[in-house]
Amino acid sequence: MAKQAAFDYNAKTTELDMVLVKLQDADTPLDEAMKLHETGKALVKELETFLQHAENEIETALKSKG
Repeated sequence: MAKQAAFDYNAKTTELDMVLVKLQDADTPLDEAMKLHETGKALVKELETFLQHAENEIETALKSKG
């Protein structure tokens, strides 16, 4: 089985920040803004999934100690 690359939370949040900056630029063409919006939604979903997984791991660790 192939080794899965580590999730880089900081890189994903930086990428999301760049998407948001471009979306806030009034000179961004509509078609590009629509693509950026979809990219942003996908990044948010990835980040939410990562954080949910981390939260679950913490809760599991706390339960096993408690």
